Amino acid sequence: MRRLIMICLMMLIAAVGLTSMRLLLAPNNPSKIESQKRMMPKAFGTLILWDAATGQELYALAGHGESVQGVTFCCDGKRIASCSLDCTIRVWSIDTGSELKCIRGHTRGVLSVDFSRDGERIVSGGQDATTRIWDATSGRELFCLRGHDFWVNCVAFSPDGNQVVSGGQDGIIRLWDARRGLELRSFRGFGQVRGVTFSPDGRRIAACGGNLFTPAIPGAMKIWDIETGEEQDLIELNGGQATGIAFSSGDKELVCAVSGLDIHARPVSNNVQFWDIGTRRITRNLKGHLRPVCGFAVAPRGEHVVSASEDRTVRVWNVESGLETRTFFGHNGYVACVAISLDGKRVASGGGS
Repeated sequence: MRRLIMICLMMLIAAVGLTSMRLLLAPNNPSKIESQKRMMPKAFGTLILWDAATGQELYALAGHGESVQGVTFCCDGKRIASCSLDCTIRVWSIDTGSELKCIRGHTRGVLSVDFSRDGERIVSGGQDATTRIWDATSGRELFCLRGHDFWVNCVAFSPDGNQVVSGGQDGIIRLWDARRGLELRSFRGFGQVRGVTFSPDGRRIAACGGNLFTPAIPGAMKIWDIETGEEQDLIELNGGQATGIAFSSGDKELVCAVSGLDIHARPVSNNVQFWDIGTRRITRNLKGHLRPVCGFAVAPRGEHVVSASEDRTVRVWNVESGLETRTFFGHNGYVACVAISLDGKRVASGGGS
C-alpha cells in the first residue's frame, strides 16, 4: 500500500509540476511551515540579468538567501526589484548589478513584487497574508494592507499608480487605494488566484487561477469592471491550471501560462496561451518548455514573450509566428519568475538552486 501511495504521489508531481505541489502540500499552520523550513537544507536564490538580443548573461545578482519568487523592472531603466522566500525585497542596479537596497518587513516569504509606473513605490505580497507598499528609495513601509486569509500570491499597480490589486491563496482578489491604504472592493476569484493585472486603461482587472486540490478541473480567467464591480468575462481553460496573466493587443487578448491536467486527468503541455477575449478562443499556443511554466512577461510593444519554467530555462518567443527564438541557459534550478525591461533590451529571471 505504501508503494502504491508513493507511485500515485510521483505521478501527481509529474502532472501538476513541482511548484504546484509546493502549494498543494503546504500546511495551513504557519508554525509548521517554519518547522519544515528549519528541517530543509539551505537554498540560495538565483537572480540573473540577461541581454535580451544575444542571451548573454550580464550579471548573476547575489544576495537572496532563498528562492527568488518575483522580479520586476523599474520604468527608469536603472533598477530591478526582486522578492524571495527569505522574506526580503531587494532593489538592484541594472548598470552595475550591485544591490541598492534590502527591504525587510514581511514576516514570511515574499511571493510577488511590482514597481509603480513612476518608480517611486514598490508593492509586494507574501506568505504572511499581507500586501505592503514601500518607498522604493528609502525602503520605508508606507502601508501594510490586511484582508487576505492566506498567502498573497500576486500583486500589481494600476497604470496611474493610484490603485493596487492583490490575489490570494484564499481565492479573493482585492482592490486597494494605494495612496491611502484602504480596501476599495473585493472580487471572488478561484480556488487559488495565481495572477492579477490591470487593463492598459486601468478600468478593468483580470485574474487567473484554479484549484490545485482538484487539478483535473481546468483553471480559468476572469475580467471585472473596476467601477461597478461586475464580472465582464469568464474564460475557462481547455485543461490545466493558469499561472500569471497579462493583456495583449491593447485589451483584446489575455495571455496566461497553462500547466497541469486536462479534464480527463491527462498531463497537458506546458504552454503560454493567447486568448481572444471576444471569441474566448486560443489564438496562439507557445509550446516548448519541458516542465510547467512558472511565469512569463510580454514585451512592452507586444512582439515578444519571455517565459520561465521548472525545466531550468528562460525562453524568448516571437508572438506573431509563435516560434521560440532563443533559449537562455544558466539557472541550476527551477526558474520561478521573469521580467523584461521597458526598452526590451534586458531580461531578468529568478528562481532557486
